[in-house]
Amino acid sequence: MLNPDGTTRQTSPCFDFPTLADSLEAAGIPWMYYGGAPNTFSTIRQIRNGPAWSANFVSTDQFFSDAQAGRLPAVSWVAMPEEDDEHPPENWCPGENWTVQALDAVMQGPDWDSSVVFVTWDDFGGLYDHVAPPQLDQFGLGPRVPLLVISPYAKPGFVVHTVYEHSSILKFVETRYGLAPLTARDANASDMLDSFNFTQPPQAPLLLQTRQCQ
Repeated sequence: MLNPDGTTRQTSPCFDFPTLADSLEAAGIPWMYYGGAPNTFSTIRQIRNGPAWSANFVSTDQFFSDAQAGRLPAVSWVAMPEEDDEHPPENWCPGENWTVQALDAVMQGPDWDSSVVFVTWDDFGGLYDHVAPPQLDQFGLGPRVPLLVISPYAKPGFVVHTVYEHSSILKFVETRYGLAPLTARDANASDMLDSFNFTQPPQAPLLLQTRQCQ
């Protein structure tokens, strides 16, 4: 754990710090985590040992049925199955197919006209990046990872040059629902609103096909 003075200390899980899920819960905003365990939330004491662990954590399979039936909550985390997670040196094709199927489920469901999906990765896969990561704080940012903003209100064909980071997803949710930031990191992150045009007519779904994996 990092102390306020910059030193570190050892601690055993679970951790005792607030999360975006806690903010949503306190505001009465429905949320769900679709994916298997273990996950990051399993190291957060008040969630792992609280009622949310049995009420808000369900299988990835349920995401598809909830999306198609219009039962998605206001905020969802969706994690693909571990065997399809695209980590090198595994074949990325099954993971891409899973993502395509998940996006198609949202687009074909009744919630599409009010949805935004952020598709991103938790690390850069060990591939070279010629751009030095910005040093925002004592942690800094890492090498760049892809981010896809998929929504009927996303700007078509728009390539963003604003610096986003993983905390930008928190900032977007906090901005959308009027939630206080958790730390200075998400408080200072971009809210990603420059990727949207909420005055444009909602774009129709763009359904994709899965690939034949080799």
